Amino acid sequence: MVEYSSSPYVTWIKHLSDYPQNAKVVVVSEQQVEILVHPGHQPMIIPSSGNIYEVIDQEDKTLQLYFYSLGWVIPVLSGGDKQKISAALKVVESVLDITPDEERSGAWNMLWDDHAICERLCVLLELKELLVVRSVLGEAVIQKIDDHVKAIIRYLVEILDNEKWKNNNHRVFHLLAAFIYAHATTDEEGKNKFRDQIEGFINELIDQETGFSLEQSIAYCFFDLVIVKNVIETMNGLSAGLNVDAELIENNLNSHIAAISFPDGSMPASGDSAHGRMLSSYQKKFMPENSALAEHWRRLDKIGYYRGGANDDSVHFLTLSHNAESAHGHASPLHTDIWFADFGFLMVDAGGPYKYGSKIRYQWYRASRGHNSLSLKTSNQQELEKLSIDVDYNRSGLRGKADFKSSSHSRSLFAYSNELYIHEAVAASEEWEVYYNFAEGCEIAPLREGEYAITKYDYGVRLILTTNLDPASLAIQQTERCTGHSKSVSAPSLVVSGNADVIGWQLSIKRG
Repeated sequence: MVEYSSSPYVTWIKHLSDYPQNAKVVVVSEQQVEILVHPGHQPMIIPSSGNIYEVIDQEDKTLQLYFYSLGWVIPVLSGGDKQKISAALKVVESVLDITPDEERSGAWNMLWDDHAICERLCVLLELKELLVVRSVLGEAVIQKIDDHVKAIIRYLVEILDNEKWKNNNHRVFHLLAAFIYAHATTDEEGKNKFRDQIEGFINELIDQETGFSLEQSIAYCFFDLVIVKNVIETMNGLSAGLNVDAELIENNLNSHIAAISFPDGSMPASGDSAHGRMLSSYQKKFMPENSALAEHWRRLDKIGYYRGGANDDSVHFLTLSHNAESAHGHASPLHTDIWFADFGFLMVDAGGPYKYGSKIRYQWYRASRGHNSLSLKTSNQQELEKLSIDVDYNRSGLRGKADFKSSSHSRSLFAYSNELYIHEAVAASEEWEVYYNFAEGCEIAPLREGEYAITKYDYGVRLILTTNLDPASLAIQQTERCTGHSKSVSAPSLVVSGNADVIGWQLSIKRG
């Protein structure tokens, strides 16, 4: 048995804590090594011979990311099995042996993905100090590690200088990896610099008052909290504690997640989130009193989540600013979710995540058409110039306007007892569309001109949608809703389309 206890260099890597105890992370045979690179995915098969890059390049991009992070080698080391450790370390060496000539160029070269290199850097710094690595791979592997670390640092410096990451939670990976490298190389100036930047970025990444991630993604509110806790633990372990109150953030997040949820406990699939999230019994304990709910909603207004509904709780809505794209989200201002009592979700965000590299990810899940927002037929995203959203004091009405470089979209919502009115206006210099994406299980049936019946399985309530639009500008299409990583279901969308013109219309939705 090999004795090994992981250091703070690697304990921050989120998915390592998700491996079940006694998980078969590596299974060794004569012809191949089977590696569970992430506990939430299927194992990867690595042949004992051949070009490893060509093998990995055929895998799902998410699996590639976790493979190249090398985080999976840590639970193998912790298991202590010499045969498995030897096989795992030889796979690690094969990654170090990949030459630039073997790499496939392009946007999806996951060997140099920003997330992967941050984790791989920390794992390699950990491995470099272990006697078992030298005993299995020989002293020459230390030079290979040093050379590869230098290559990672070149990429990392470029990433740290790139402004596109400034509002993205990956920035904390970049800064932490830079800090750990400074720690490993006893660079005191670098340690102090990156420690301060980590603390500052966490306070920018998460709105302290609400606990919400500023990326506008419900899933990443929870993910970022876990990251912050792991980073705090790592920094404490390296004697560089942060002035960040994770307990306060968590309490504020739980109360505001409860406040933004709908009366049946369902949560919106905004940002890169999957459908089907519900408040846990623990989170329900944080639900604010009715008298405090509006104040929680007003705090969420400040970060672009506009929550409201009818005074009798029969209709609820959520509108998002979504005015800045991130690596996990999408630019789709005025996105709106609508919920009816005894019916549940009616209009929804298409959700996410969907697998890297797939056309549907970019043409649907990260395009404005997937999020109930104005979409130009020639582009997935538009350049936003100005956005304004105002909610009535009693939270039953909302008015918003998004001005883009070559178009504009106005949307107003008015909620009453068991009915909702939507007023829309579009001005565009080219063909455009607005998709109204309905929840899984909804069915839309035309009744007469300008009138549709909407039903939902397992619900006895029927809703009637009425519009003054010309029928020629309306169509019903089946589109996708994400229910988990790379998983989706089909649901209907009511599509409004127009040419280069100015047009206004109304929709009313009420119990039928």
